Amino acid sequence: MEELLTELEMDDLNGRIRDLAEVIGMEAFCKLIKYFGGTEPYIPNLKDILLPVRNRMIVREFDGINYFELSRKWGLTERYIRDIVNDRAKEIKREPIEGQTTWFEILN
Repeated sequence: MEELLTELEMDDLNGRIRDLAEVIGMEAFCKLIKYFGGTEPYIPNLKDILLPVRNRMIVREFDGINYFELSRKWGLTERYIRDIVNDRAKEIKREPIEGQTTWFEILN
């Protein structure tokens, strides 16, 4: 089987399979066939793949109060922004306010 696969050429392929091989190259195509051959792997769209990146960027830009600005910038509802930044918002609330003295500092 391996010897046959090494002899596979682009002209042996047609339709969507050929399109895939042309996009990723024959070497990667052969690896893909060896790994996924006989199955129908789902290839997500670009928007879905980039969601974690977008969410990280939103969290990075979050300052504790800019829900509205982030919702406008990213075209999302404020509710959705709140869901994305929920953990960071909790961290910010636990942080002492700049210049604030803590009981630990007073007692020492």
